[in-house]
Amino acid sequence: MAWDASRPIPWRRLLIEWALLTAIAGPVLVALSKPEQRLANAIAVVVGGSFYVAMGAVLAKFGYQRKSLRQLRAETAAREAAKRAAAGGGSGRTSGTATGHRPGPAPTRRTTPKGTRSPGSRR
Repeated sequence: MAWDASRPIPWRRLLIEWALLTAIAGPVLVALSKPEQRLANAIAVVVGGSFYVAMGAVLAKFGYQRKSLRQLRAETAAREAAKRAAAGGGSGRTSGTATGHRPGPAPTRRTTPKGTRSPGSRR
């Protein structure tokens, strides 16, 4: 898609994600770093988060929009309902697994009965 200046930028979502990531990554990096590197790590988290928000804004102008967890859950529920409806009546079981019987594997050279072997040449 091309750049469209009229596309809205989801600032609220971007800033909430930035705040959440900063609240998690900041204390972890500060706690795990050496005392002389703590300030640099805290600044890096803030700058990296700012870069995240800026890239999200640019991608939004190009038309990229991630789905929210609510949208993903709704799609998954709709897909599962369609599978149940296609399987027949919503029972969720398929005919092969309902009885517990599975067909055996196809016979191979190693699994054929011993009596059917052709006599090979002996040396």
